Amino acid sequence: MILLGLCTLLLCGIYLWKAYNMDDPLVVWTAQRIAAHPADFYGFDVNWYGYSAPVAKIDMNPPGAAYYVAAFGALFGWREPALHVAVALIAAAFVLGVYRLARQMGGNPLLAAGVALVSPGVLVSMGTVMTDLLMTALWVWALVLWLRGLEDERPAANILSAFLIGLAVLTKYFAFSLVPLLLAYTFLSGRRRWVRAVWLTIPAVFLVLFDWYTQRLYGMGLIRGLLRLTVQYHEAVTIHVGRKLLTGLTFLGAGGAPALFFAPWLWRRTGRMALCLGGAAMAIITVVLARSGWQVGEPQVSFPWWFWPQYGLWLLAGLHVIALALVEAWSRRDRDAMLLGLWLCGTLFYEVFVYHFVNIRVVLPALPIVALLCARRLCAESESVAPALPRPAWLAMAAGLVLCLCVAHADIRLANSARDAAARIAPEKRSGRTWFSGHWGFQYYMQERGAKPIDLKHLDFRLGDTVVTPANASNRLPARPRVASRNEGFELPVCSWLTTMRAECGAGFYADLWGPLPFVFGPVPNEQYEVTVIGAR
Repeated sequence: MILLGLCTLLLCGIYLWKAYNMDDPLVVWTAQRIAAHPADFYGFDVNWYGYSAPVAKIDMNPPGAAYYVAAFGALFGWREPALHVAVALIAAAFVLGVYRLARQMGGNPLLAAGVALVSPGVLVSMGTVMTDLLMTALWVWALVLWLRGLEDERPAANILSAFLIGLAVLTKYFAFSLVPLLLAYTFLSGRRRWVRAVWLTIPAVFLVLFDWYTQRLYGMGLIRGLLRLTVQYHEAVTIHVGRKLLTGLTFLGAGGAPALFFAPWLWRRTGRMALCLGGAAMAIITVVLARSGWQVGEPQVSFPWWFWPQYGLWLLAGLHVIALALVEAWSRRDRDAMLLGLWLCGTLFYEVFVYHFVNIRVVLPALPIVALLCARRLCAESESVAPALPRPAWLAMAAGLVLCLCVAHADIRLANSARDAAARIAPEKRSGRTWFSGHWGFQYYMQERGAKPIDLKHLDFRLGDTVVTPANASNRLPARPRVASRNEGFELPVCSWLTTMRAECGAGFYADLWGPLPFVFGPVPNEQYEVTVIGAR
């Protein structure tokens, strides 16, 4: 376990100087607010959608991750290395939790921890300061303690588990699904243990108190507000369930890619033949879909030919995970297999039918299941729970690590390009004011240098001002000056052969609005920035 923790920390070292990306700025700004006003975490405004609004209306996630980040930021500063070290500690706790959980469930613990660590969805998430990794780490350790409390007759472990679920809920609301999951597991464990289920009321108390507190503080309960927004979204938007389900499977398969690499050692001869036939069938289906012009993503985007083989591969990988879960439940029929099956079904249901789009952040809670299924399946096939792994398993794990490092490299280059763009534009050195649209990490670094986000409700362009718009960003606004201007646009290189967020390539690691795969190999264009100086020729 010490070696696993050290390996995890070592791998996280690649992120020390990675720029803040995606929703990282919201967590960092909230953490800075907490450091100054601990009891008023959302007491400030932010322009995230083209207008200034209270953060309580922009980010309705609970502030658990921001409180954790605030502890490190207050002590060591708000630069990237300090906060990435904080996330690295969470990553180590997550990997060790998977190790302990696999040991309790009768799987090979080293294999489970290794598969979890070298899964692209996990390793790349270790390079963000968002809420998801912390929630998943708390989730895993809550399971470890709950199972131990039931097995060893230790009520204190069940109480501590319930408190960890409460903390996970205050990090991300989805963690509350652990309550019905553990209720089902407890009932399957026998009547003598039913009384332990009373401790699962603790997370519900946490939720009620949090909603009451935010109602008093901000005039709106964040949980009730989020529920209203979710209902309004589903009433206003038609969800293509089939397309979203396929995207969820590709994200599951690509995020937990090592499960496919281990497939030859997870199945017997019949299973391997079925897997090969499934691969051949998926190849044929993919060719037919590509030639028919079927839209797997946004209707206005046509993906290049090299997208389709990858789409078929990761769809097959996702179906492979489903097959592992079904065979595990059918062959073993024990409470651990039922727990894994319900856990996977609940995550996929939330991803497809509840959440407004698919991304790795939503899939992340399901990736420990992939690791645990591989660990239990390998033990069932080898009839051994020894910590040693066969040499082919190490080769499969090495292949997963290489894939992870490639995806992490592309994601780091993309994140850093936004910081480099802000430095190249240098708003602090321009004579007029600098305005920009587009958010994510680009907004953080532009505001850090004194630029202002465009506010559609209060447009105030003047001669000599500069307006910057990135081509690949969220919330790009149509505001343009109507006077003569000079274009100083430029491009910045990123990873040229792999991307995690590019609509033309079909990659949408953080939002499938950009593409139905989390990452795509192939030619990647440079990041483009339009820079307009008003009144200059």
